[in-house]
Amino acid sequence: MNNLLFLIICLSLFSCDITKSKDCAGIQGGSAIIDACGICTEGTTGLNANYLMNCMGECSSTILEENCIQTIPIYYNSSVEITGFQFQIIGDINILENIAGDAQNSGFTVTTGNNIVIGFSLLGENIEAGNGLLTSLKYEGSSNEYCLSELIVTSLNATIVDAEILNCNTIFHGN
Repeated sequence: MNNLLFLIICLSLFSCDITKSKDCAGIQGGSAIIDACGICTEGTTGLNANYLMNCMGECSSTILEENCIQTIPIYYNSSVEITGFQFQIIGDINILENIAGDAQNSGFTVTTGNNIVIGFSLLGENIEAGNGLLTSLKYEGSSNEYCLSELIVTSLNATIVDAEILNCNTIFHGN
């Protein structure tokens, strides 16, 4: 009788629980899951869920950091010459650098930091009245929603121009 009791206890301790199903890795009662990219991850796989998802929320077999870098075009439409500008970019992004535009073509120094952009010329150059691409900014982040704010524009003799922001990325000053 003791042997039978011992056998029952051993079988209950070491038996498989057939009520638990297998996970995607084939482990009975395992915790592996199919992630958003359709890959078996977590559990005993050693893979983190959604490891193939890039910063844009797309599944890819190759994840390149430069896929996450985008650009913001900043336009202007001004009836006066622009001798300097400053604005802040609001949004869930990180400005990396400026790369092109009429500010750079006019000899301006354009600096960025903490999502604040400042442009001016140490040599007294200006951007002629008119319209065009003021600057283009490289940024990284998971959002493409952004807007300019805290705008300051100067003209000749460091006169502050009454400019406004249109469509979140255009600096406008009319007559």
